[in-house]
Amino acid sequence: MEQKADVTQVNEALSRKANISDVNTVCFTAIICWLICIQALDFKADLDEVRRKAEQTQLEDVKKEVALRARVQDVMALVDQKASIDEVNNALMSVNKELDQRTPVSSISQIDIR
Repeated sequence: MEQKADVTQVNEALSRKANISDVNTVCFTAIICWLICIQALDFKADLDEVRRKAEQTQLEDVKKEVALRARVQDVMALVDQKASIDEVNNALMSVNKELDQRTPVSSISQIDIR
């Protein structure tokens, strides 16, 4: 070392240094990959079998999702069957007319049942 590093050079070198969080993340990822490889070797699964199982699982998930979705035709049929605002208002007016024409409770109590 012929010359000493100045503060700027030291700060620049420190800014490029990996922090402990980055190192831990890389180590954790490496350990997970290692465990996956060990598990694959333990089961003696070849790459094609792993891919087939992954594709089959994805396909089954898609099938389940599609089966749960309502078909557009079914939804449109239900929408077509729903009552319009005018139909609801007319029905309410009809009910109100019927209620207005009913016998008042006070006159029912005066009816002689003998």
